[in-house]
Order: sequence, then C-alpha cells, then structure tokens
Amino acid sequence: MDIRHARTFVAVAEFGTVSRAAQQLRIAQPALSRQIANLEQEFGLKLFDRTRGRLVLTGEGEQLLGDCRVLLNQASAIGERAQLLQRGETGVLRLAASPQFIEGVVSPFWHQYAKRYPDVRLTMTEALGWIHEAGGQAVLAHPARYKVDAKAMRELLAEFRDTGGDAIEVVSPSHTLEQTAEYARHARTFGLLASSGSDYHGPGEGWADLGDMPPLQAGLSPVWKDW
Repeated sequence: MDIRHARTFVAVAEFGTVSRAAQQLRIAQPALSRQIANLEQEFGLKLFDRTRGRLVLTGEGEQLLGDCRVLLNQASAIGERAQLLQRGETGVLRLAASPQFIEGVVSPFWHQYAKRYPDVRLTMTEALGWIHEAGGQAVLAHPARYKVDAKAMRELLAEFRDTGGDAIEVVSPSHTLEQTAEYARHARTFGLLASSGSDYHGPGEGWADLGDMPPLQAGLSPVWKDW
C-alpha cells in the first residue's frame, strides 16, 4: 500500500469532497481521484458513496479509516525519529573499554550523557574478550564507585551480564554493610558470581587483609568456585 494513497484516503474521508482534499494536499483533483480509484482496486472494496455532492464512507471504508490513521501516525513517528538520529539525539551508543577506564572515565560520562540525551540508549561492551582469552574472569569491581542511580546501576549490570560479564565485587573494604547487602542482591538477580577483594592497589592506600574480610552471604556462588 502506497503511503500517499493512505494520506489521500484519510483526507477525502475527513473533508468529504475531492476538491477540498486536493486543496489540502496540494495535488490536482484528477490525480487525487486516481489515487482513490487505485486504492479501491487494490483493496477490492468500494470505499466511498456519493451523497448530495459529498463523498461518504462505506461500511468497509469506515473500518479501514482507523487503520490508515494508525499507519500515517507511525510513518510520522518514523520520520521524527530519523530526524533525531540525524542530529544524534536518539539511538544507541555503544562503549567498549577496559574495567579501569570504565570506572575512572566512563561512569561519570555515562551519567552526564544520559541526562543530556535521554532518548539515546547507552549500552556497553566491555573488553571481556581480552580477559576471557587470558583465562580470567571478568568482575565488575568497586560498584559503589560508579556514580549512577539505582536504575542506571541495574542497566549497567544487565549490560555487563549480557556481554559476558562473570561476577560482581560484593565484599570490599570500601563497601558499607548496606552496600554489601545490595550487591549481594544484584549478584542473585543477575545471575553473577560474587567476589571479595582486599582492595589493595599499592602502599599508602587503604586496604584490608583478606582474613579480615567478612564472608560472602549464604546462597552466593563465589567467583573462585571453579579454580
């Protein structure tokens, strides 16, 4: 079905005459009449009856009018989305980065970008291949340092899992008891393994001996279970 024919059909139905519909659509009356005739031939249905100089919808035409309006609304929405895509204000932004870069750079950028472009869906493909090819497991470390709200954290974890992420750091010296419980729930919800870290990054920085760390909560699968 030609979208122009649907637009012509709706215009004639709304204005009731070929002349007024042709004026509104800025096309010649004979061309408009041919479009209606072509549409009736395509459907194998009579769409209008002529009554006292006006075109009145038949029963079949009444039923098709709503469908054509939906079609035109959808076409308009597609056009608007295309314009947004041209301006870079909607779509999907995919990011590929190492975990360290994500923590230090991408996390604040993600939050600011989402505020500025709410119609752009941010997805992240971590450099998980590097980790798995080296025989390692990809762990989302220091989740409390990601300056995102609860909704964005869930989206981040879903993306991490769907792109092959293995685990989330549940226990860490930098986590409060509430945060530890929260990340334990996330591990269960998203089917991730759980890790516990001393958070040692070098002399002079805060960290804890592994023996001083609390155990993982019951029901969690530790990341080292298959080591």
